[in-house]
Amino acid sequence: MSLGQAVQGALDAASEGVAIADVGGAHAEVDLEEVDRLAARVRGVRVRRAGDFDLTNEASDLAGRVRSLGEDLVPVEVSPVLGGAVLRTKPEHLRNHEFYELELHGNRDLELRRMRAEPGRDRQAVDFTLTRDQLGRLVDELDGSR
Repeated sequence: MSLGQAVQGALDAASEGVAIADVGGAHAEVDLEEVDRLAARVRGVRVRRAGDFDLTNEASDLAGRVRSLGEDLVPVEVSPVLGGAVLRTKPEHLRNHEFYELELHGNRDLELRRMRAEPGRDRQAVDFTLTRDQLGRLVDELDGSR
């Protein structure tokens, strides 16, 4: 069973709150606003890999691997010295001042959120909706198993 499949199975137990899944040393948490039989409204997704990754290579690989969001991500900051990286939605894919932001922390942890940045205002996190299947694929893409 993949980590994404385990998350899909954990959604029913966490109709709101946090869906948690563990498989083979990998860990995922999905912060949920709401879940129904077809989709989930998500505040954020966190994945802790079972093994280490090279930060620079992984930032590049994720840009090509994450497809379930429907928006291409590109690395905007990669700093092995500081131990982190940030990928965001390509500027041409921005809609209503909203974009996905994927942060890599260290060499195992990833966190995805959707952000809104309106001119003259601070950035704020916003909910986003994915089908259960998209959410499972996303977790597997973040885990590197897809």
